[in-house]
Amino acid sequence: AEGGSVKLARATGGVTVVGTALDVVLSGGRDFNLTLDGGTADVRRAIGTVSLDLDSVAFRAYQIRSESPMRFRARGGTINLLNARGAIELRLKGTELALAHCSGDVDVETDAAVRFEDLDADLHVDGIGASVHGKKIRGLLEVLTSGAEVVAEGLAGPVRLEGNALDVILSNVEDEVVAYTSGSRVAIQ
Repeated sequence: AEGGSVKLARATGGVTVVGTALDVVLSGGRDFNLTLDGGTADVRRAIGTVSLDLDSVAFRAYQIRSESPMRFRARGGTINLLNARGAIELRLKGTELALAHCSGDVDVETDAAVRFEDLDADLHVDGIGASVHGKKIRGLLEVLTSGAEVVAEGLAGPVRLEGNALDVILSNVEDEVVAYTSGSRVAIQ
């Protein structure tokens, strides 16, 4: 489809939406696959398989969970995940990511900003120029990046940092910190 909107509530079978410049709202239901170029997508209270391929889309999800890995591919746009549960794989290019109140294992490849708040998850961020900012994580924080800023507080789990030309500020750290850097500024408070 091109242009317009798609709204579905409590779909019990798999949902696939492919389109350009669509505004998509999915509320409740199982198993969804979105391939969108432009527009917006808002997914609430969904379970099961999640697969997204997004170009320049503003994507928001609230209370999604899956027992198999949720897979996101995005170029441009934004992704906001609130209360996501399970393994999440994100392959992003020029896409800002915000995570809040998520649990599980979050694996991110990106060249853009990652923000987190109150995670019960392991967060792995890999990418050149990928800045990471956040508060409160009760799992591993692992960042491999270069030429970026890493600012985080309230770190209950271990922290692993690797990269060059990093500007790192960590505060309220309760576990070990391992940093492999060169040409970087690292402050642990």
